Amino acid sequence: MTPPEVWKEIQRQTDDGRIFPQLVKFSGIRLTKMQRDHRGVEFRWLVGPYAQVRAIAQFLRVDAALQIELTQLRVRFGRRDDDRPPSGEHPLKGIGDWGPAGTFNLSSVHRITPAKTIARVTDLYDPVRKYWSMRSLESHHIVEKGVLRDLKLNTDDLADDHAPSVLLTAEFHQRLFTPELASERGFFKETKNRTASAAYQQLNRIYNDVYPQNSVLSALRTIAGVISEVVRDNLSE
Repeated sequence: MTPPEVWKEIQRQTDDGRIFPQLVKFSGIRLTKMQRDHRGVEFRWLVGPYAQVRAIAQFLRVDAALQIELTQLRVRFGRRDDDRPPSGEHPLKGIGDWGPAGTFNLSSVHRITPAKTIARVTDLYDPVRKYWSMRSLESHHIVEKGVLRDLKLNTDDLADDHAPSVLLTAEFHQRLFTPELASERGFFKETKNRTASAAYQQLNRIYNDVYPQNSVLSALRTIAGVISEVVRDNLSE
């Protein structure tokens, strides 16, 4: 599989095959097949080329019809209590005084990884929760763009603005995924690790941890797997 074939394969494996009225305005946007979380609640992820997902994030603040459609379609963004997109043109610019920590019952939450049983700061500090809840959603590269750049495969469907991305809350994106994935880039900067087998195995290790199978993130793991196969097929030993 080559970089220009990425989206075709992703759609074959994850797409629910329908076009929706508000989303048709954004080129290449797709929805993953419906899943159920641990409570039995149905949801999908919204995925697409990075630039188009970013455009949706910006429009969501003021486009009521788009907000309603994504809510009706059960699109998930990664918020703790609900997945309604933030609205309004004036998000908070800063957190201010956090105040005293509250209490939070971790038994009420199904964690992605059972061993990670710590509360988020947004669970404990109301000013922090309010700040992140009012931030615009963001476009998150499903596979770290810097890794693809280091491997010289950031072309066509894997170019920065075209690469597969998912619509997420700013908190989920910036506090979980960005630090965790950025820390992995050192491996790919070494020439000896840019072979097909080494890069493929490392990508599988990373994304098996980041997007665990049998979790709410399993659809993103499928997409990361497609990209890993492109890396394997287009690097030499």
